[in-house]
Parts: sequence; C-alpha cells; structure tokens
Amino acid sequence: MLKVLIVDDDKLTRKGLIAVMPWDKYGMEVAGESSNGVQALEFLDKHEVDLVLSDLEMPLMSGLEFMKQAKARYPGLQFVVLTVHTDFEYIQQALRLGAIDYIAKVQFDKENLDAILNRISDRMKKELERKGTAVKDERIHADAVYALIEEMSGDEDCAEVFLSKNDIWTKPGFHEMASGIWYWNQESDEFLFPERFDGCMLLSVSRTQGLSKHQLEKALLKYKREKFFWDYTGNREIISYPYQELLRQQEPVNEEEFQTLKKRWLSFKWIQEESLFEKIRFDLKKSNLTVARLYHIMLALENAWNQNYGAVADKQITMPPEFHSWQDVEQWLGALYAEGAGLSSNSQLSGDIKAAILRAKRYADEHYTEHIVSEELAQRLNISRSYFSICFGRVVGVPFNEYLRGVRVRKAKEYLEYTQKSIAAVAEAVGYEDEKYFSRVFKKAIGMSPGEYRKRVQRNGLADL
Repeated sequence: MLKVLIVDDDKLTRKGLIAVMPWDKYGMEVAGESSNGVQALEFLDKHEVDLVLSDLEMPLMSGLEFMKQAKARYPGLQFVVLTVHTDFEYIQQALRLGAIDYIAKVQFDKENLDAILNRISDRMKKELERKGTAVKDERIHADAVYALIEEMSGDEDCAEVFLSKNDIWTKPGFHEMASGIWYWNQESDEFLFPERFDGCMLLSVSRTQGLSKHQLEKALLKYKREKFFWDYTGNREIISYPYQELLRQQEPVNEEEFQTLKKRWLSFKWIQEESLFEKIRFDLKKSNLTVARLYHIMLALENAWNQNYGAVADKQITMPPEFHSWQDVEQWLGALYAEGAGLSSNSQLSGDIKAAILRAKRYADEHYTEHIVSEELAQRLNISRSYFSICFGRVVGVPFNEYLRGVRVRKAKEYLEYTQKSIAAVAEAVGYEDEKYFSRVFKKAIGMSPGEYRKRVQRNGLADL
C-alpha cells in the first residue's frame, strides 16, 4: 500500500479527504495529516511516506518551500499539490519542483477525486515497477561489468577496484551495458569485440601491469568527481578512461542546429515569455551538444546580457567558473530568467527611455502604412531590440507589434465603414501587402472577416458593433 500524508492548514479539507475517499481502492493508505509544512517535515522524519498531498498556501512555511525541503531530504517522495483556481502560477512552480499532479479544490467532489486518484495511483504504480526493474538490472549489470573488466584486465583485483564502493557502474545510464561497452587494446591499436558492443561507453584500459591498486582507486575517484554531465545517459556520453586521465566526448552536433540554438538564446525573446524559455531550455538539453559548445553558448549569453541589460539592471552577471552538471546550467539559466523577468516588470525607466518609447509609438501612429520592423526602429532610437521590446511593453502596455496591429486594424475599420475601397485596397492602405494575411489578422482581432464587418455595418450601422 502507498503511504499518503495530507498537508493542509484547513482542517475540514484534511478530514474531508480522509473520510470521503476509499483509499484502499487506489492501493493507498493515509499515514497521517499535518496542518503546515514544519509539522509535515517532522512527520516525514519519523514515518515512511510515499505520496504527499499538500496545499500550496499555508502558515509558517509555504507549500513550495515545504516541497523543496522535503525533496532535499527524501528525493523519492512524490507530491500532488492541492490548490484553489487562482494558484496557477504556483502550480507551475510546483510542477517544476517535481510535483506529479495537482488537484483543484473546486473539484473536491467524489467523482472528480476518484478519477484523479486513479490517475495518480496508476502513475505511481508504474514508477514503482520501473524502479523495481532498475534495481534488478543493477545487480545484473554489476556482475556483467565485473566480468568484463576482469576479462579485459586479466586481474581480479582491478575488477574489484572498479566495483568496490563505486555504484556509478550500475547507474541507469548503463542499462544497455551488454551492448554498450567497447574495449580498446592500446598495444594492438584495435577495438576488441566490435561485433558485440555498440559504443555506449569506451573503457581504454590497456594493460594494468605496473599499476598499483592505489593508483587505480585514485584514478577512479577522479572519474567519480567528474561524474556524467548529462545525467548518466549512455547514448550521450562516450568515456575514454585510460586510468591516468579522463577524456570526454559526444556525438558531433549539427552546425546549423548549434547556431540556431545560440541565436534563439541571444534573441532574449524568452525573457518575456516563460513558456518559450522552458521550450528552448528543453531543446538545449536534448541537443546533444558537447560540453564545450554548451559553454560557448553560455559565455555568449553572458556577454550579450551584460551589453544589453548591464547598465539598465545596474549590475553585470557572471557565469560560474564551471558547471558540474546540467542541473547547474539549469539553475543558472533559471536565475537569469528571473533576473530578466524582474527587469521587465519592476525596473524604473529613465525619462529619456520613456521619451524614446513615446516617439516609437507616435511613429507607428503616423507610419502604419509603411513596412515597420521593430528591430530597425530600436536601432534608430539607439536601443537594443530586446530592451526596446521590454520598455515598449512597460510604457504602452502591450508589445510593439501588437500595438502596431491594433493601429492598423482600427484604421482598416474606418476604411471599411466610410469608403468603398476593395478589401485588397484596404489591406494595402494599412500596411499589408498580402490581402489574405490582412484578413486573418483582422478576423483574429475583430471576430469576423473584413467583408463580414463591412456588411454588418451596412446592414445595422455602427451602433451594433
């Protein structure tokens, strides 16, 4: 049975959940309840718990802080958050912290809860099955690695060095161990068993004669300190390990893909849209970049940020001297996003900047018939494109392109109301060369096509619009 802890400062919510639901039906058992995060942490220290149902807004300690501390102590603990319908920002943060699901309190009726708990139960059972398989595989893989190393080195002591207290060899990234190890014989300069192994990992062991057990242990400790940058994913890391040094390399990345990734980061569009930030961060992780190229992007990002925003934010950002893992990169990017979001929403704009933005607004009002590109307009004002976008949104209330579309649609409505110009002529008069594109923009803004709008005006007049 899955042990469940319910954490909510509302006693009625806790008692209602416990009493109403047939927990055994979901393979669950309520192990306890707590009214706040501090109390819940004390409970977790004393009792075995698999799943926590936790409110997000509680006294003494927020639900998010409780999640962080509980996850730090018990990484395998699963969370489902309880929330009211206004907590969507908190829900996103909770999901990023590792929550597997959420239950809206407005859905607290038996039918909805039954469907949600069934879903959670199925998910957790599958996860437990996966972990059980992984544990069994670890034992098999440990035996396989031991046998392989012993076979290659001809030295049982060497095999013991590799496996003794070094569970790194049985991590999930080695789940294709049987088909994933090359052995390189340096003396004969050839691969052994190429028909059996598939390049998941490269052990460059050569001969071990003359190497003491202490030397092997020292080399292995060096390897363990390095760790896998990409979370032990076998198809991502090829390790050359000649005992005396650690070399790392990955599959070559497509140059075009690399440049595209770099360009997306340096555009800084992600500052204003969290979903875009999450998307390109995900794409970066899946890109199979070498660590060196990842550093290249991060360094370029640091330099571009300081050039564009350093003076405005009144501080320069500094990339850490080294990233030990992908998690370190994620944390740094997350901090950078938070800095940018804060700059976007909270910074005080100078009088000169506000005046420049108002000039840009006036330019859009007067030149809407022309081809206007925000980047060119920003250059005229001597402002970086990304900072121009942030400032325009703060001063005017909407992004520049959205404002320009609004001006053009308003002018188009006037043409449709008071002239007999064709739709194509109206489109051209308000700055659109493509009539079909103009019609799509108009319909999205008004809810009807230009032709429908004109007919409605002719039939009913402006009073009904």
